[in-house]
Amino acid sequence: MALARYWNAGRLPDNCRTTDGRAVHVVYRGQWSYGYGPDFRGAILSLGHEPTIRGDVEIHLRATDWRQHGHCGNPMYDGVILHVVWQADTTIPSTVPVLELRRYVALEKLAALPDPGRLDESLCSVFRRPATAERAVQIIERAGDARFEARCAVFEGELACATPEQVLYAALMECMGYAGNTLPFRLLAEAVPYDGVASPHAATVAQRLRAASGLVEEAERSALLHRDQWKLARARPANHPLRRIDGVAEVVARAERHGGLVPHLASAAAMTDRSALLARVQANTGEETLIGRDRAVEVAVNAVLPFASALARSEGRLELEDATQRLWRDMPRAGRSRVERAIRDHIAMPARSTALRTARHQQGLLHLYKRYCAQRLCDLCPLSQLAASDRSA
Repeated sequence: MALARYWNAGRLPDNCRTTDGRAVHVVYRGQWSYGYGPDFRGAILSLGHEPTIRGDVEIHLRATDWRQHGHCGNPMYDGVILHVVWQADTTIPSTVPVLELRRYVALEKLAALPDPGRLDESLCSVFRRPATAERAVQIIERAGDARFEARCAVFEGELACATPEQVLYAALMECMGYAGNTLPFRLLAEAVPYDGVASPHAATVAQRLRAASGLVEEAERSALLHRDQWKLARARPANHPLRRIDGVAEVVARAERHGGLVPHLASAAAMTDRSALLARVQANTGEETLIGRDRAVEVAVNAVLPFASALARSEGRLELEDATQRLWRDMPRAGRSRVERAIRDHIAMPARSTALRTARHQQGLLHLYKRYCAQRLCDLCPLSQLAASDRSA
């Protein structure tokens, strides 16, 4: 952890070289993952006279930990461009450049570093003073609203080309895929449109989608997608595409028993009843949860609410649009993602703070990350600008 804190602090000496003699120049240290996979993602650096590259950084106490931790042959680590270790304890050549920190850093400097969430020198540490923190929350809320409006605009365009049922159904399917399987879920929704899958019986819906997915061997001849189109490596059982397909089947069948997909979900939005809306997009069989609470929040925020708002605008239903806007601002937050944890550290937000407690705040952080952090546009980011004005005050 001390090595990771040191790398995250960005204090690497200028004279650092890899074990094969190449100078290390760090443009961007990457985002600390805090979890499974490489420790820092999206780092930007150059080695020696080579061109600048983007990739991941892995941190270990010893160089031999790479093999002992099972990273050899693990595709999650194929993007690692630098292995940072305290001790290079092997003479076996490595395919990944190795930086041995003990050559350049005193041990006491590592121990003296604070936790990254309290690094006041961060470019966007906006939670050091209450007044600045209050303004930061307002910026994050506006960013969340901008992301919501962008989703609404997408749905407005899609409603001009497809039926409301198909548009909402495809959006639900996309939300089942996370980043790795968003595209195949979208393709599945197009290959098996809503008119061909709608049924009041969940087993019937699931059978049609499973057969077309390419994920079920006995239905291989009738499959419309190929198994290779899906990202299945290291997928947790709860996130497996077949389990998510069964979850969508439950939602669709329930909606068909209550008047149809659009009326069933849009009516919950019209009532501004977040509990009712989340209940209508959750799914379980009594024995296992197919779509849990956190995933239901993601579906509501990214699909149902912006769709309902876009539909209301296209039909001139001002009362429905107002209702969806109120419900959007009141939606609870989902589980904390890797990106959110990293940003909360960067803005020096206290661990127990409740200032960012809604889905609106969560979406705002994601919007800021994608627009500024991921592109390294710190000078243009409103949070960095706020932090800079706070330091100069």
